[in-house]
Amino acid sequence: MKFTSPMRQLAALALTAVFLTTAALSGFAVYAMPIQAAYPQESIYDGILTILDYMDHTGRKIMINGGDCFVKKYLTTEKNVLIDGVNQENVFTAYDFSKDIYTKNDQSTREYYTEYLDLAMSHGCTAYTLEYAMDPTIRRQAAAYAGKHGYICYISDNIGLCLGR
Repeated sequence: MKFTSPMRQLAALALTAVFLTTAALSGFAVYAMPIQAAYPQESIYDGILTILDYMDHTGRKIMINGGDCFVKKYLTTEKNVLIDGVNQENVFTAYDFSKDIYTKNDQSTREYYTEYLDLAMSHGCTAYTLEYAMDPTIRRQAAAYAGKHGYICYISDNIGLCLGR
């Protein structure tokens, strides 16, 4: 979706409003944030802010999934924090799609995501991690790493989150 167009923003919000009126939701899980990383124009950033502002007016919580580029810019430039939490996949673990194996992330990737999640927490957001691991030792290490940093950690032994992959 092109977030820069007011008509598209309105369409997204109308769909959201219809969905909210038919569901007893406690919050939003926003997954479109990687668009900001792929297309880092101010117009996209502003469009996402407009949508978040409308979501905030519903009184429901806003959770951002995988939007590290957007969230870092947002938290360092905006005065009014509208988001309640962030979720990041593969902070400690990694999945190699080409080899179809679960592994651990390298130290620099872990540090990058740790700095990001710590920034979010310093602005009052709850930080969640979603890790993928089958090995019990790696699962324990991932949970311990998240606990040490104050993150709420979920670990799946299936990259498809039990959807048949």
